[in-house]
Amino acid sequence: MPNYLNTSYSYKDFQMLADDEFFVDKSCIIEKISRQIRTKNRYLCVTKPRRFGKTSILNMLGAYYGLAYDSKELFDGLNISRSKDYTKHLNKYNIINISLNNLPDSGSTYADYISFIKESLKQDLTAAYPALKDTHFGSLSELLSATDDTFIFIIDEWDYIFSHDLYADNQSDFLEFLRDLLKDRPYVALAYMTGVLPLKKYGTGSALNMFKEYTMLNDPLFETYFGFTEAEVEMLCRRQTLLSLNEISEWYNGYQTKNGSRIYNPRSVVCALEDGTCQSYWTRACLKNHSCQLHAPLCGIFGPHSVNVARYASLIRVKSPTNCDAHLTESIFQTRSRYSRYNRNQKRI
Repeated sequence: MPNYLNTSYSYKDFQMLADDEFFVDKSCIIEKISRQIRTKNRYLCVTKPRRFGKTSILNMLGAYYGLAYDSKELFDGLNISRSKDYTKHLNKYNIINISLNNLPDSGSTYADYISFIKESLKQDLTAAYPALKDTHFGSLSELLSATDDTFIFIIDEWDYIFSHDLYADNQSDFLEFLRDLLKDRPYVALAYMTGVLPLKKYGTGSALNMFKEYTMLNDPLFETYFGFTEAEVEMLCRRQTLLSLNEISEWYNGYQTKNGSRIYNPRSVVCALEDGTCQSYWTRACLKNHSCQLHAPLCGIFGPHSVNVARYASLIRVKSPTNCDAHLTESIFQTRSRYSRYNRNQKRI
């Protein structure tokens, strides 16, 4: 069973998502991403707060592009099926799907971590291309080049070792590993990478400068595909009778994009609709205990139109200097903007 190459994980996960009662069809993003395949702009990095649908989109891409399974029936009923190029890229590519938050069971060093990734991918490739099994290659990039094939790389949680303060002495080595694997390689048809922390801060120098990054504060192309728009939340509210759009908006009033569109956190909205009640799902489910203390000072600071948050970073850094960037990102976009309601309920999203 392969670890990374042409696995069934994305297909199965997206199939379960598509069958969910409160599924929202975001498949039109495929059309935009497909335009970048086999171009100089084929390196995309999406950095958003947790629980904004990054992994759901990633699994959808793997299910659509992957050649290891026939997913036409799954996508025939989705919006992407109305695109004139719907079948052009459907099930046409080898997919290398790597979640960088998977740590090896044995060993706790960076050498153990990176060896696990390299050896797993090497095993997958030599199993798929047996003619290369007995040939020595100095690097994964040499092995991938020798396949004379192209691949779509889907990489989740690129920033895991940074956000969790792992392998501090080897983080630059990790960036060089990604650079050597992906940069300017003809076997890369597309590299789609997600995370929470900003790539431009950690991908220093030229290591990962081939990626175009889309963040929560600067994403003119994909911003409505991550999170639920107000129209989508209204549609979901019509699928049940316990909660209205006004109630959802009071609790999970989201944030506004540059063009005025309001975006809601998907997990909070879906959990509320499933349970028939509004409560603080984000804080309980997603925040570490030591970051919850950040929410009270931030409540009321960030209104729905606010994007200038740099002057508040010092507050976060004092309370949590180790993971300042991750906590700042999550606190901004998961707190509710109405300070009076926080005072009444002592809860925050």
